[in-house]
Amino acid sequence: MAQTPTIPCGARASILGQLAERYHEAPANMRLAHSGGIVEILTSETGSWTIVLTHPNGISCLLRAGEHWEPVKQKKKEGEVYAVLVWRLPISNQTQRQTTIHHP
Repeated sequence: MAQTPTIPCGARASILGQLAERYHEAPANMRLAHSGGIVEILTSETGSWTIVLTHPNGISCLLRAGEHWEPVKQKKKEGEVYAVLVWRLPISNQTQRQTTIHHP
């Protein structure tokens, strides 16, 4: 029977410290989630990125990670592509996924 992958979680300072040390990633953006948690996007100059969710109890979990991050340099008009994220699922077949986000 296939096992469900474990989502890496821990203290926020520890998670962000490891991302900084291993991938040279630093917080680039953060927003409040409907759940009351904080969603952060960390990026590096080499284009790697990680999305972290910090729950109200202070525990942070890695949600997604990928490559080829490019910051949006200008405001987009409604319906224009805002960002394209490409990531690999943390499972044995490593299926690559892509999501296009349109500006609201």
